[in-house]
Amino acid sequence: MAKQEKGWYPDAIKIPIPIFPEENYRGGYGDVPAGQMEAKAVVHHIISGYVTTLNQWMSSGDGPQISCHFGIGRDGTVYQYASIFDATWHAGDVEANPQWKLYDSKKNPNKVTVGIECEGFSTKVSYGDYVYDDSMSWPEPMVKSLTEVTKWSLEQHNIQANEDTVIGHFMLNSQNRAHDPGSAWPIQRILDEIRGYKQTDFKETLSQKDVSSDPKLEIALAHLRDAIDLIESVRADKN
Repeated sequence: MAKQEKGWYPDAIKIPIPIFPEENYRGGYGDVPAGQMEAKAVVHHIISGYVTTLNQWMSSGDGPQISCHFGIGRDGTVYQYASIFDATWHAGDVEANPQWKLYDSKKNPNKVTVGIECEGFSTKVSYGDYVYDDSMSWPEPMVKSLTEVTKWSLEQHNIQANEDTVIGHFMLNSQNRAHDPGSAWPIQRILDEIRGYKQTDFKETLSQKDVSSDPKLEIALAHLRDAIDLIESVRADKN
């Protein structure tokens, strides 16, 4: 059995980015040497295109000056272009006051994040299909792979999954990247699955509690169950 390389997802198709001294991926990034990036978060992107095109860009270096760690196809196929311990160019364009709470103005986000690109579009364009919006959800195989790759990346960097460590590109630039990854991005579902949290399990636990001897506690638990039902309903509408 082949030894697994550090920073490379075991189930990914490996397409290493060529190392060009003057291009966007150099096996190191300024003060972050190759193989020594310490990530604080994983950034989800929408390709606004097809994963086959992304693969061509990453393998040839002939495309735009961008790079990322992973590309995930609609069918769930995972492609990896760089070790998650190397910095890539996927999220360096930051607005004046980004939404990301962990943002450090002295540190380019590329130096502290893992970038994952997902196949498809979040806005309508003349040349594209697979437009994910309120009427079209992300494909199940893609969501499953994205969840697994995100979870693995967080574990490799010893990061807890939450709303500040799994973010959309728009949280760094809501002006130019407002629809990246878009309104159909199933972030709450992804976080819940990574954390192994199921609201139904919690409700079952509550239903087993005997609070008949304490009317006030019984009322409080009833309100809590109602709140959980409301949260589930809102999340279902979003996803």
